[in-house]
Amino acid sequence: MSRSNRRTGFTLIELLVVIAIIAILIGLLLPAVQKVREAAARSKCQNNLKQIALAAHNYQSANGQLPPGVLAPGKLLTYPASSAAASWLSNLTLLLPYIEQDSIYRSMSINGSPDKPVGPAWFSVANNYAAALNRIQTFICPSDSPYDIYSDSTNRIISRGYVASGPTFGFGYFFVSDFGGDQPGLTNYVGVTGNAGFSGDTSASNWDQWVGPFYQCSKTSLQDVTGADGTSNVFLFGEIPGVSYDSGSPRDHYAVTWVGNGFWWNNYGMPASDPAGSPATGRLLAFNSNHSGVVNFAYCDGSVHGIRKPIVGGTQEYNAYIYGAGMRDGRTFDGSLLGN
Repeated sequence: MSRSNRRTGFTLIELLVVIAIIAILIGLLLPAVQKVREAAARSKCQNNLKQIALAAHNYQSANGQLPPGVLAPGKLLTYPASSAAASWLSNLTLLLPYIEQDSIYRSMSINGSPDKPVGPAWFSVANNYAAALNRIQTFICPSDSPYDIYSDSTNRIISRGYVASGPTFGFGYFFVSDFGGDQPGLTNYVGVTGNAGFSGDTSASNWDQWVGPFYQCSKTSLQDVTGADGTSNVFLFGEIPGVSYDSGSPRDHYAVTWVGNGFWWNNYGMPASDPAGSPATGRLLAFNSNHSGVVNFAYCDGSVHGIRKPIVGGTQEYNAYIYGAGMRDGRTFDGSLLGN
């Protein structure tokens, strides 16, 4: 009888070859998986904006106009002189019943109108404060993680934005530590206030002509967006990430509450990065996103489109961006300069 010896395993060289092939395949597949994941996140983000835009349309159907950018004591909101009188409830707050969040809305004390806003500020009213702690997924872009802001007690939560006297945009904020462990709900989406909002200051008329749909106690109707502007050419809501101006951290200092922030301005374009230095030079006062090369905007007709970034001052793209943010400037522009 004879016996044959059969090999039942791999040699070391064969094993290394197999491992190398698997590593190469993973390396080839990983970028594709990441692209699919980002495409899904971008699609979800666009759907969020679509739901918010449709909510604004339904609000107008019920009330004859879009919700005000924020309920505040007039077009001019100076800080801190009028802080006791301002309610600082955002358009997102007023849209809650239209995005299936009626229970949160009904738990709040919401008084007044754009003609007669009633305070005090949301953080001074117990049930409004409690409602503001809700995390609403429709307000969060899946490509961002704004709640990371709460990992550092020295980071800041923007509680309201406002237009001060003249074409000057400002905001109020709290430190994370000021909430004593509470975590107010955040948003990656805010209304468009145009180049520098609406100040009502006659000396700022050159700025006010570029106003967008939302500002303090605004009473905009979609019927107001006509002529060369048109609802298909004017932004309604856009993306804003957890904002940063210190290059030492990917999420340094700021995030935005949904309860008090109804609009943001467009004057600084959409920078490519967050340069160190003054907040005015970085992403702090800019729409932007964590998507690759694009920022999503809902338009006044309810459609959602991606706008290519970066957009910097002094370019044709920047001019088109400002015209797209303004609802009554009457300027025509080439939409292909923005589209993605």
